[in-house]
Amino acid sequence: MPQGSLRGMYFATHFHNWYHVAPEAEIVRYLEDLALWGVNALEICFPFINLQDWNDPQADVAVGMMRMYARVARDLGLQFGTGVNNTLFKGVPPHLRATPLPDPTHRRGNSGHPVCPSQPEGLEYIMENTRKLFQHMADAGLDFLVHWPYDEGGCACEKCLPWGCNGFVKVSREITQLDGSSFLV
Repeated sequence: MPQGSLRGMYFATHFHNWYHVAPEAEIVRYLEDLALWGVNALEICFPFINLQDWNDPQADVAVGMMRMYARVARDLGLQFGTGVNNTLFKGVPPHLRATPLPDPTHRRGNSGHPVCPSQPEGLEYIMENTRKLFQHMADAGLDFLVHWPYDEGGCACEKCLPWGCNGFVKVSREITQLDGSSFLV
């Protein structure tokens, strides 16, 4: 058995990949195998990047997918969590968009729809949509929450730079301080 109290896998449940669209029976079988190998936690992301906003016809489908993963994980004795940060819907108002990170090697991502958390209206947009996600997951519950600074996230404005040890830390702290009683198991 691997050492460590949290031995998790991250499934990138967006862009209509296998993790996003696989039938439940295949997900169950795959998670059973991972559990036998010592995995005890599963993290998936809500596919904000694919959706216009909460009114997008696929938003309810995405919430259902998350609930299915939570149920299957718990049925197998696995912890369940998600990751959130400043990357949200396609429909984020243009004036709230983050300044792209410098990326001379083309490795930072700069994809998705990141929001600048240093703008008060941008931070409120992030918090409002994160609260909504947590409300949608209240009945399923989350065991843990993950933050990461790059891939599709980040902001290179003067107030957020350097992102990884400044803007990212600030927005992660704000998200973590949301009232967890509505979603944590």
